[in-house]
Amino acid sequence: MLDAILEGLLAGSPLVVTLKLAALIAGFVLGVRLLAAGGRTADDRDRSLLDAIRRRRPN
Repeated sequence: MLDAILEGLLAGSPLVVTLKLAALIAGFVLGVRLLAAGGRTADDRDRSLLDAIRRRRPN
């Protein structure tokens, strides 16, 4: 199974292979960052911070 994945990934011209590898690495890095953040995205953190500021601010 791994050999079929590698064969598909490495098939094509050098430019295509480079683009496939770049997409794979970017997806891996983004996935690891999302897992490290506990599944929360930057938008979720920003929204949480704004909500906390609004709760603390007197009306």
